[in-house]
Order: sequence, then C-alpha cells, then structure tokens
Amino acid sequence: MKRIISLLFAAMIMATSFGLSAQSLVGKWNSTPGSQKAMLEAIGAQYKETHVTQTFNDDSTYEIYAYLKIDMNIQGLQMSMFVEYIESGTWQYSDGTLTYASNNYDFKNLEISFDDPTLNAFREDVIATMKSGFEQSKGIEISYDVEFINENEARLTTNSEFIPNSYVFTITRIE
Repeated sequence: MKRIISLLFAAMIMATSFGLSAQSLVGKWNSTPGSQKAMLEAIGAQYKETHVTQTFNDDSTYEIYAYLKIDMNIQGLQMSMFVEYIESGTWQYSDGTLTYASNNYDFKNLEISFDDPTLNAFREDVIATMKSGFEQSKGIEISYDVEFINENEARLTTNSEFIPNSYVFTITRIE
C-alpha cells in the first residue's frame, strides 16, 4: 500500500509543471498529464478528471493548481480519490533546464474512498500518509529539460531520482 501511495504522490506532484528564456516562462499555463498518467494506469488507475494550471511569476515564484479525480483497481482493491491543492514555491530557468522547489501545499480537498466499506476505516491513515509525502518533498529541487514547441507550448522531461520513470508532459500558455 505504501508503494502505491508513493507512486500516487510522485505522479500527482509531477502532474503538476517550460522557452527561450526565463522571461518567456512567465505567465499561466495548462498542463497535460504525461508519463504519470501512463504510470498510474499501469497499476490500475483511471483518470476521471484532471485540471492542472501552473503560474510562473517574474519574481521566480510559482503556483500550481491541481484538481484530480482518479479511480483505481489494484489487485481487486477498488479506490476512488479526489485531490485538489495549490502548490507554491520557487523556480529558475537556465540553459534549457527548469527547476522547481516547493515550499507549501494547501489542500482544498483530499478524499479517498474504498468500495469495500471495511477498508474505509483506514482512509484517514492513507490521507495522512499522502500529506506526509507532500510535506517531505518541500525544498527538494526537481529539474526538467525544456523543449519549446513554440512560444506558447513546451514539452518538459525529467529523469529525477525522486520520480520512478522519465516524466514527460506538455504545457500550453493560457495567459
């Protein structure tokens, strides 16, 4: 169960994240699910709804808004999860690399339910474990190679030691 929670945590934190210069990253971007979606689907997850936006401010701070609804069936264990949070921290861009370091997670919603009512007794423990994982990630720098498709779209890729597989996703400027 802890491995599953760790994978969920890694995928969500990354579900969340540009080209030509740091200034060109300033603004608000939509983010698509990438490798984290494939990773979670490989262990039995199905995304029901996702909305992730990232705002890069010119003072090198960022904010990520994430809204995720996920159903999972892992070895017959059916679980539904709804997570809504705002992550904030600092960012820097240099030589084609974007680096994030979070400093806060503000959970608006974090709900988990199991189809087997007897497992719902462990719901609060699972939520506490997930929140603890987020808290432990504060201050850890995660870097992405940035490939600009054009000035309003970029592909980000990482091979971080904190993320089990290469993580790839696309961001599109909305402001």
